[in-house]
Amino acid sequence: MDILVGLQWGDEGKGKFIDHICSRYDVIARFNGGANAGHSIYYHKQKVTLKLLPSGVFYPQTLNVIGTGVVVNPIQLQEELAVLCRLDPTLNVSERLMISAKAHLVLPTHKYFDIVYEENPDYRTIGTTKNGIAPAYAHKILRQNLRVGDVYSAQFEADFRSITQRHYRELEAFGCTLPAYEDLVEEFLSAVAFVKKLSIVDTELYVNQALNEGKKVLAEGAQASMLDIDHGTYPYVTSSSTIAGGACTGLGVSPTKIGEIYGVLKAYTTRVGEGIFPIQYLISVDLQLVMQVM
Repeated sequence: MDILVGLQWGDEGKGKFIDHICSRYDVIARFNGGANAGHSIYYHKQKVTLKLLPSGVFYPQTLNVIGTGVVVNPIQLQEELAVLCRLDPTLNVSERLMISAKAHLVLPTHKYFDIVYEENPDYRTIGTTKNGIAPAYAHKILRQNLRVGDVYSAQFEADFRSITQRHYRELEAFGCTLPAYEDLVEEFLSAVAFVKKLSIVDTELYVNQALNEGKKVLAEGAQASMLDIDHGTYPYVTSSSTIAGGACTGLGVSPTKIGEIYGVLKAYTTRVGEGIFPIQYLISVDLQLVMQVM
């Protein structure tokens, strides 16, 4: 299994690089992050930004995997698939997509926790995308969350309501403005019903079987190395393992099966959100650089 990661703070062009080499691989597998990614690819001269789906969706021979290390927002996933269907119905992305049953769900209340943590003066401002990614990972670690495979349980809706009602009480205590609870439930459960029609499997078994059969697998990383939860510029980092080692844990693949590791970077450095930025020009210098490039 080969691995592709960003070497800076994201926005290095990972999606474009993957699109360039995708034809070499049978499987493209996302191993971390959630809908806080933004891999931009041009398809038929039209820009498409993939936030949750792997970047192999435009290659009909490629199977796409959302691995265990990813946190999945059913509403976002349904919207992305709908966009691709409108763009080109012949892509049949839903038929070439596998989702890990062990991947955790981003619940609709998670984004409101993100908003509270970003806007409440009692908490450190990180500059997140406010998509609920960090709260989803936090509740995963607390063992207080739901996984994708749980959608098939007869208890799913009851468990979902129990968890989100508790979230509502906590958020209301923070003074957070929330939508009507039943509206939130209806939208989420509708997206869950859609996701249940997709292929939800033990993706670690599939990926390892594919490797044993000699198929070529590329593990696609989201965000970048300097945003790694352990090795990045903490606390101004993302909530998952973004480095090459994260592909092993996020997909359930032994390190002995790793082949090439691709690191993507760009000539100039940028970062989104708060945090240290070791190489930073004053605005006057930035403008001079822009004029020289133009």
